[in-house]
Amino acid sequence: MGDHDIYQREGTEQLLKVETIYVHDAYSRSVDRVGDIGLIKLRQPARDTKWVQPACLLTNDEERFQPGHVCATTGWGRTNPDVDDIEDVLRQAEVPVLDHNMCQNNYWPMYNVFDSMVCAGGMGSNSCKGDSGGPLVCRKNNRYYLVGITSWGDTRCKPNIPGVYTRLQSYITWMANIMNQDQCND
Repeated sequence: MGDHDIYQREGTEQLLKVETIYVHDAYSRSVDRVGDIGLIKLRQPARDTKWVQPACLLTNDEERFQPGHVCATTGWGRTNPDVDDIEDVLRQAEVPVLDHNMCQNNYWPMYNVFDSMVCAGGMGSNSCKGDSGGPLVCRKNNRYYLVGITSWGDTRCKPNIPGVYTRLQSYITWMANIMNQDQCND
């Protein structure tokens, strides 16, 4: 955690050991990507620093960020769709949340965009191959909310096609059950 340049030690990194990984039961590598979420239990907690900070979760569907709200996605994914290499330095893209139907229209009939997904981007910047698993974070009232996890999108990484993210709100109960179950086992 806290890494910026994957090939340089900057002193901001926290190397933490993983105790357990929980993968959602519905997950498969199929095209629909339903259940594209996992939780990682660390052996020790991360330290809050300038480079590593927690984000809030939205707990109910009524709190969704509306289309047009500008959020941020980060990752080391490709910036050039014709090159397979990932980036050395963490990149951030500002991406607007999109209307669900508008997003579905970009991918139909090849792919389905389910309600358990949120779309963002398609307006000049986007997530790309190699960014999967990274955050979609939105700011509201001086707080950052982890809204999505980079899941999939157009394989050519075109900036005018939106990225599709796992909507965390759809998995709040699953996450709570895992955390409660795990606490009972400790």
